[in-house]
Amino acid sequence: MANRFQYAFEKNGFIYSPESIASLTEYEKYQLSFHPERPKYLDYLSLFDDVKECLHSEAFGTCLIQVHRAEFKGVPVLLDCAYYTIAQGLNINLNFNCIDTITFSLSKTFPIAHARVGMRYTRHGFQDGQKLHSNINYDNRISAGIGLHFINKFPSDYIWLKYKKAYNTFVNALGLKQSQTILFADGDDRWEEFGRRDILQSYGLQDDQSLYHNRICITELLENAELSEKVLNVSN
Repeated sequence: MANRFQYAFEKNGFIYSPESIASLTEYEKYQLSFHPERPKYLDYLSLFDDVKECLHSEAFGTCLIQVHRAEFKGVPVLLDCAYYTIAQGLNINLNFNCIDTITFSLSKTFPIAHARVGMRYTRHGFQDGQKLHSNINYDNRISAGIGLHFINKFPSDYIWLKYKKAYNTFVNALGLKQSQTILFADGDDRWEEFGRRDILQSYGLQDDQSLYHNRICITELLENAELSEKVLNVSN
């Protein structure tokens, strides 16, 4: 322990509790986050099950780049796939025991949001409000019927296929970058006023603001695709 590296604030019996860490100055918190003896990536693998290495590269130093696939020990995972029906290029591996629930919503796909239509798949049965309604035959059959009608009538990628051409036209004309969902596109610094950085700052979050995109919602253009294309043609 004599050779252990310590910052000045650690040398007086510092206890690594949430309260003690909260009492540090911003600079001391910064120092602690980059402590030379802090736990590294590989130190956390013992928290997971079924650890498998996916990538190992020594291009920038010994074992500097390593990627693993793993499962949480005893922690159930719910996958919210609400955007599944308005997205492209999704390839989700569901072969993990920790995934016990998958949910889907039709509210973002069709104009039936007020019907509150969704689906839930569970690996194991459990009791909650939804299960109780099902057990006593008290589900909203009207909403379920509406949802079933749309599922039978339209394929899961219907929205993307229908608006793909118009989406590409608007994204290219506005100098945006495609996202994986038909609702949004990413803008550069010219679109900063539409980003959410100011909101994050107002919440007092100290995250790296450069990590957040200027996400542009183009649904109104798609809803009026024919008129929007005419306007773009005139302006060009």
